[in-house]
Amino acid sequence: MHEEILIRFERNGQSVSVTGLVPDRHHGGIILEEETSALPRPFRIALTPVPGATAMTVANVARRHGWPVGGSMKLNVSISEGDLRIAGVAEDALPAGTYEIGLRVNGMRLKKASGRRISIRAGGTARLTLGEVLPKYRFELNETYGRFDGQTKRILDASPLDGLPASDWLAPEVLHRDRRKACLMNILAKLRVVPSIDKPLSEHVRRIIVVEDNRVYAEVDRDFFPIVSDRKLNAGTFLGRDATVHETHRRLLRRMNLSDRDYDLKSYRETLPTGSLQVIGAAPKQGRSASPEVRFVDIDIDEANPAYDTLRGAIHFGHLLGGHQTDHFKMRQTVSGLPANDFLYYRAVELSI
Repeated sequence: MHEEILIRFERNGQSVSVTGLVPDRHHGGIILEEETSALPRPFRIALTPVPGATAMTVANVARRHGWPVGGSMKLNVSISEGDLRIAGVAEDALPAGTYEIGLRVNGMRLKKASGRRISIRAGGTARLTLGEVLPKYRFELNETYGRFDGQTKRILDASPLDGLPASDWLAPEVLHRDRRKACLMNILAKLRVVPSIDKPLSEHVRRIIVVEDNRVYAEVDRDFFPIVSDRKLNAGTFLGRDATVHETHRRLLRRMNLSDRDYDLKSYRETLPTGSLQVIGAAPKQGRSASPEVRFVDIDIDEANPAYDTLRGAIHFGHLLGGHQTDHFKMRQTVSGLPANDFLYYRAVELSI
């Protein structure tokens, strides 16, 4: 038989298509609505047969194939006309019956995404629609694109996003990207004033390559990373190098097609307790590259700077363990209290839900 489960995503009642699937255990995920300037969103599916007849049938299938009884079900994930399709690796690997299903997608808060029961008929299709929890805020520019400061506009002009000019991408007609837009503008505002308004890091940013809900990847010139890493050049606005770099940041190497054998990740944080820039550079290992320059960086803003004191360290690592992601609409409040306020160029409009 060819039983299957089709999962559809919705935002505000509108279908959101899955347009890409990257089958990599550590760095793969799904791509939604042609978000080509975002990393694939990691996801996790939990499918459990309900105790009773379905559980017995699944156990019999496992014995027949020599699979561990009670282990994870052997499933394939693919795309079917914009839906996420789940089927067995063999014709009988997803037998008819009743299951509990849970789904987590990075960067999405889904309504009732765990503990849902579905039933599949023999040879049939079970359909599940998961709606995204609406954000509390909407992104809205409060300045025309042409009036952005020269450095910010230069960077954006060189940075097509999801196949669109950045000026179009930031417009309200481009939907479902408000969290990413807020993240981008917060980080650009910070880059415009650090280490100083007169000599900002933004002078040394060539283009933005990736925009996530909580970070960007950028191409920079040869002077960018020395400023970040040398306290004499940055006037003490950045702390010393981090002793460790979280595994999350290794996705930078993957996206830029850089090898772990040839590159190290070096991380530096701004000296602020909250709202501090973190810059992670892909640094060529000695003797492994013709050029020692750092060309690609991962940039985010910390809600709590773990290098500042013990309290913020505990908060930061609690966020990591809990899978917490920075809410850049909330972060705007922090950034707006800093010199970067003059370079934010957007407002967070609260939605009535």
